[in-house]
Amino acid sequence: MGLMIMLFTVVLAFCLYLKIRKDLSNVWHGFFGNKSIKEVIANREIQAQETPKTLFGMETISLPYLEKDFPDLNINEIKSMAEDFIIKFLGALENKNGNNLEFNSEKVNSYIVSKINDLGSDTVNFNNIKIHKTILNRYEKKDGIATLKLQTALEYDYRKNDDQYKKVQDRFITEFIFIIDESQVSESAKALGLNCPNCGAPIKNIGEKYCDYCGSGIKDIVKRVWILNNFSQF
Repeated sequence: MGLMIMLFTVVLAFCLYLKIRKDLSNVWHGFFGNKSIKEVIANREIQAQETPKTLFGMETISLPYLEKDFPDLNINEIKSMAEDFIIKFLGALENKNGNNLEFNSEKVNSYIVSKINDLGSDTVNFNNIKIHKTILNRYEKKDGIATLKLQTALEYDYRKNDDQYKKVQDRFITEFIFIIDESQVSESAKALGLNCPNCGAPIKNIGEKYCDYCGSGIKDIVKRVWILNNFSQF
C-alpha cells in the first residue's frame, strides 16, 4: 500500500512538472517565438546598445522662470557647454589627464581625478561620440545663487585595453551655478571650491577680488559667468 502511494505521488509530480514545463514553454513562445534564451539575451543587449537612455526634465516648467531671471541667457549655449565638457571629460579619461578642463569647481575636479585613478593601469578609448539630447532638468534660485541642472544622453563606441569596441548608451548630469548676489550667499556656501581661471589655484571665497597666487582679478569673473559646479553619470 505504501509503495502504491509513493508511485502515485511520483507519477503525479511528474505530470505536474510536464504541465508546468508546457505552460512555461507556451508563455515563452508567446513572447519570444522560437528563439532560444541565448538569442533573446543577445537581442536584448543589441536593443540596449541602440536605445538612448531616458532623460527626466522639467524644461517646459523651468525655462520661463529662467528666461525671466536671465533674459539675455541662451539656454542652448549652456547646453553646448555641458556637451562640450562631456566630450572633453571622455578625452581626459582616454589621456588620463584632466588639465585641459579648466575653471571648474573642486567637486568636478575631484570627480575627474577619481575616475582617472579608478582606471589604474587600464586604458580606455571612446570613438564615434554622438550626443542625442540635452535637456534642462531643473532651475532654482536660493541664497544668492542660481542653479541649472542639465541632463545629457549620448552614445559612443567604447573599448577597454585591447577588447573589441562595443556601443554604449550613457547619460550625464551637469550642474551650473551663477552668483547673483554675493551678500546673500550663506557663510557655509562662501567657499564653493572654485579655481582661478588664470592659474588654476583654488579660490577660497567668492568675495575675494584677486587670486592669492597669481594676482589675477577674479571677483568679477566669478560673478558674471555660469560655472560648472557638479558633474556625474547617472
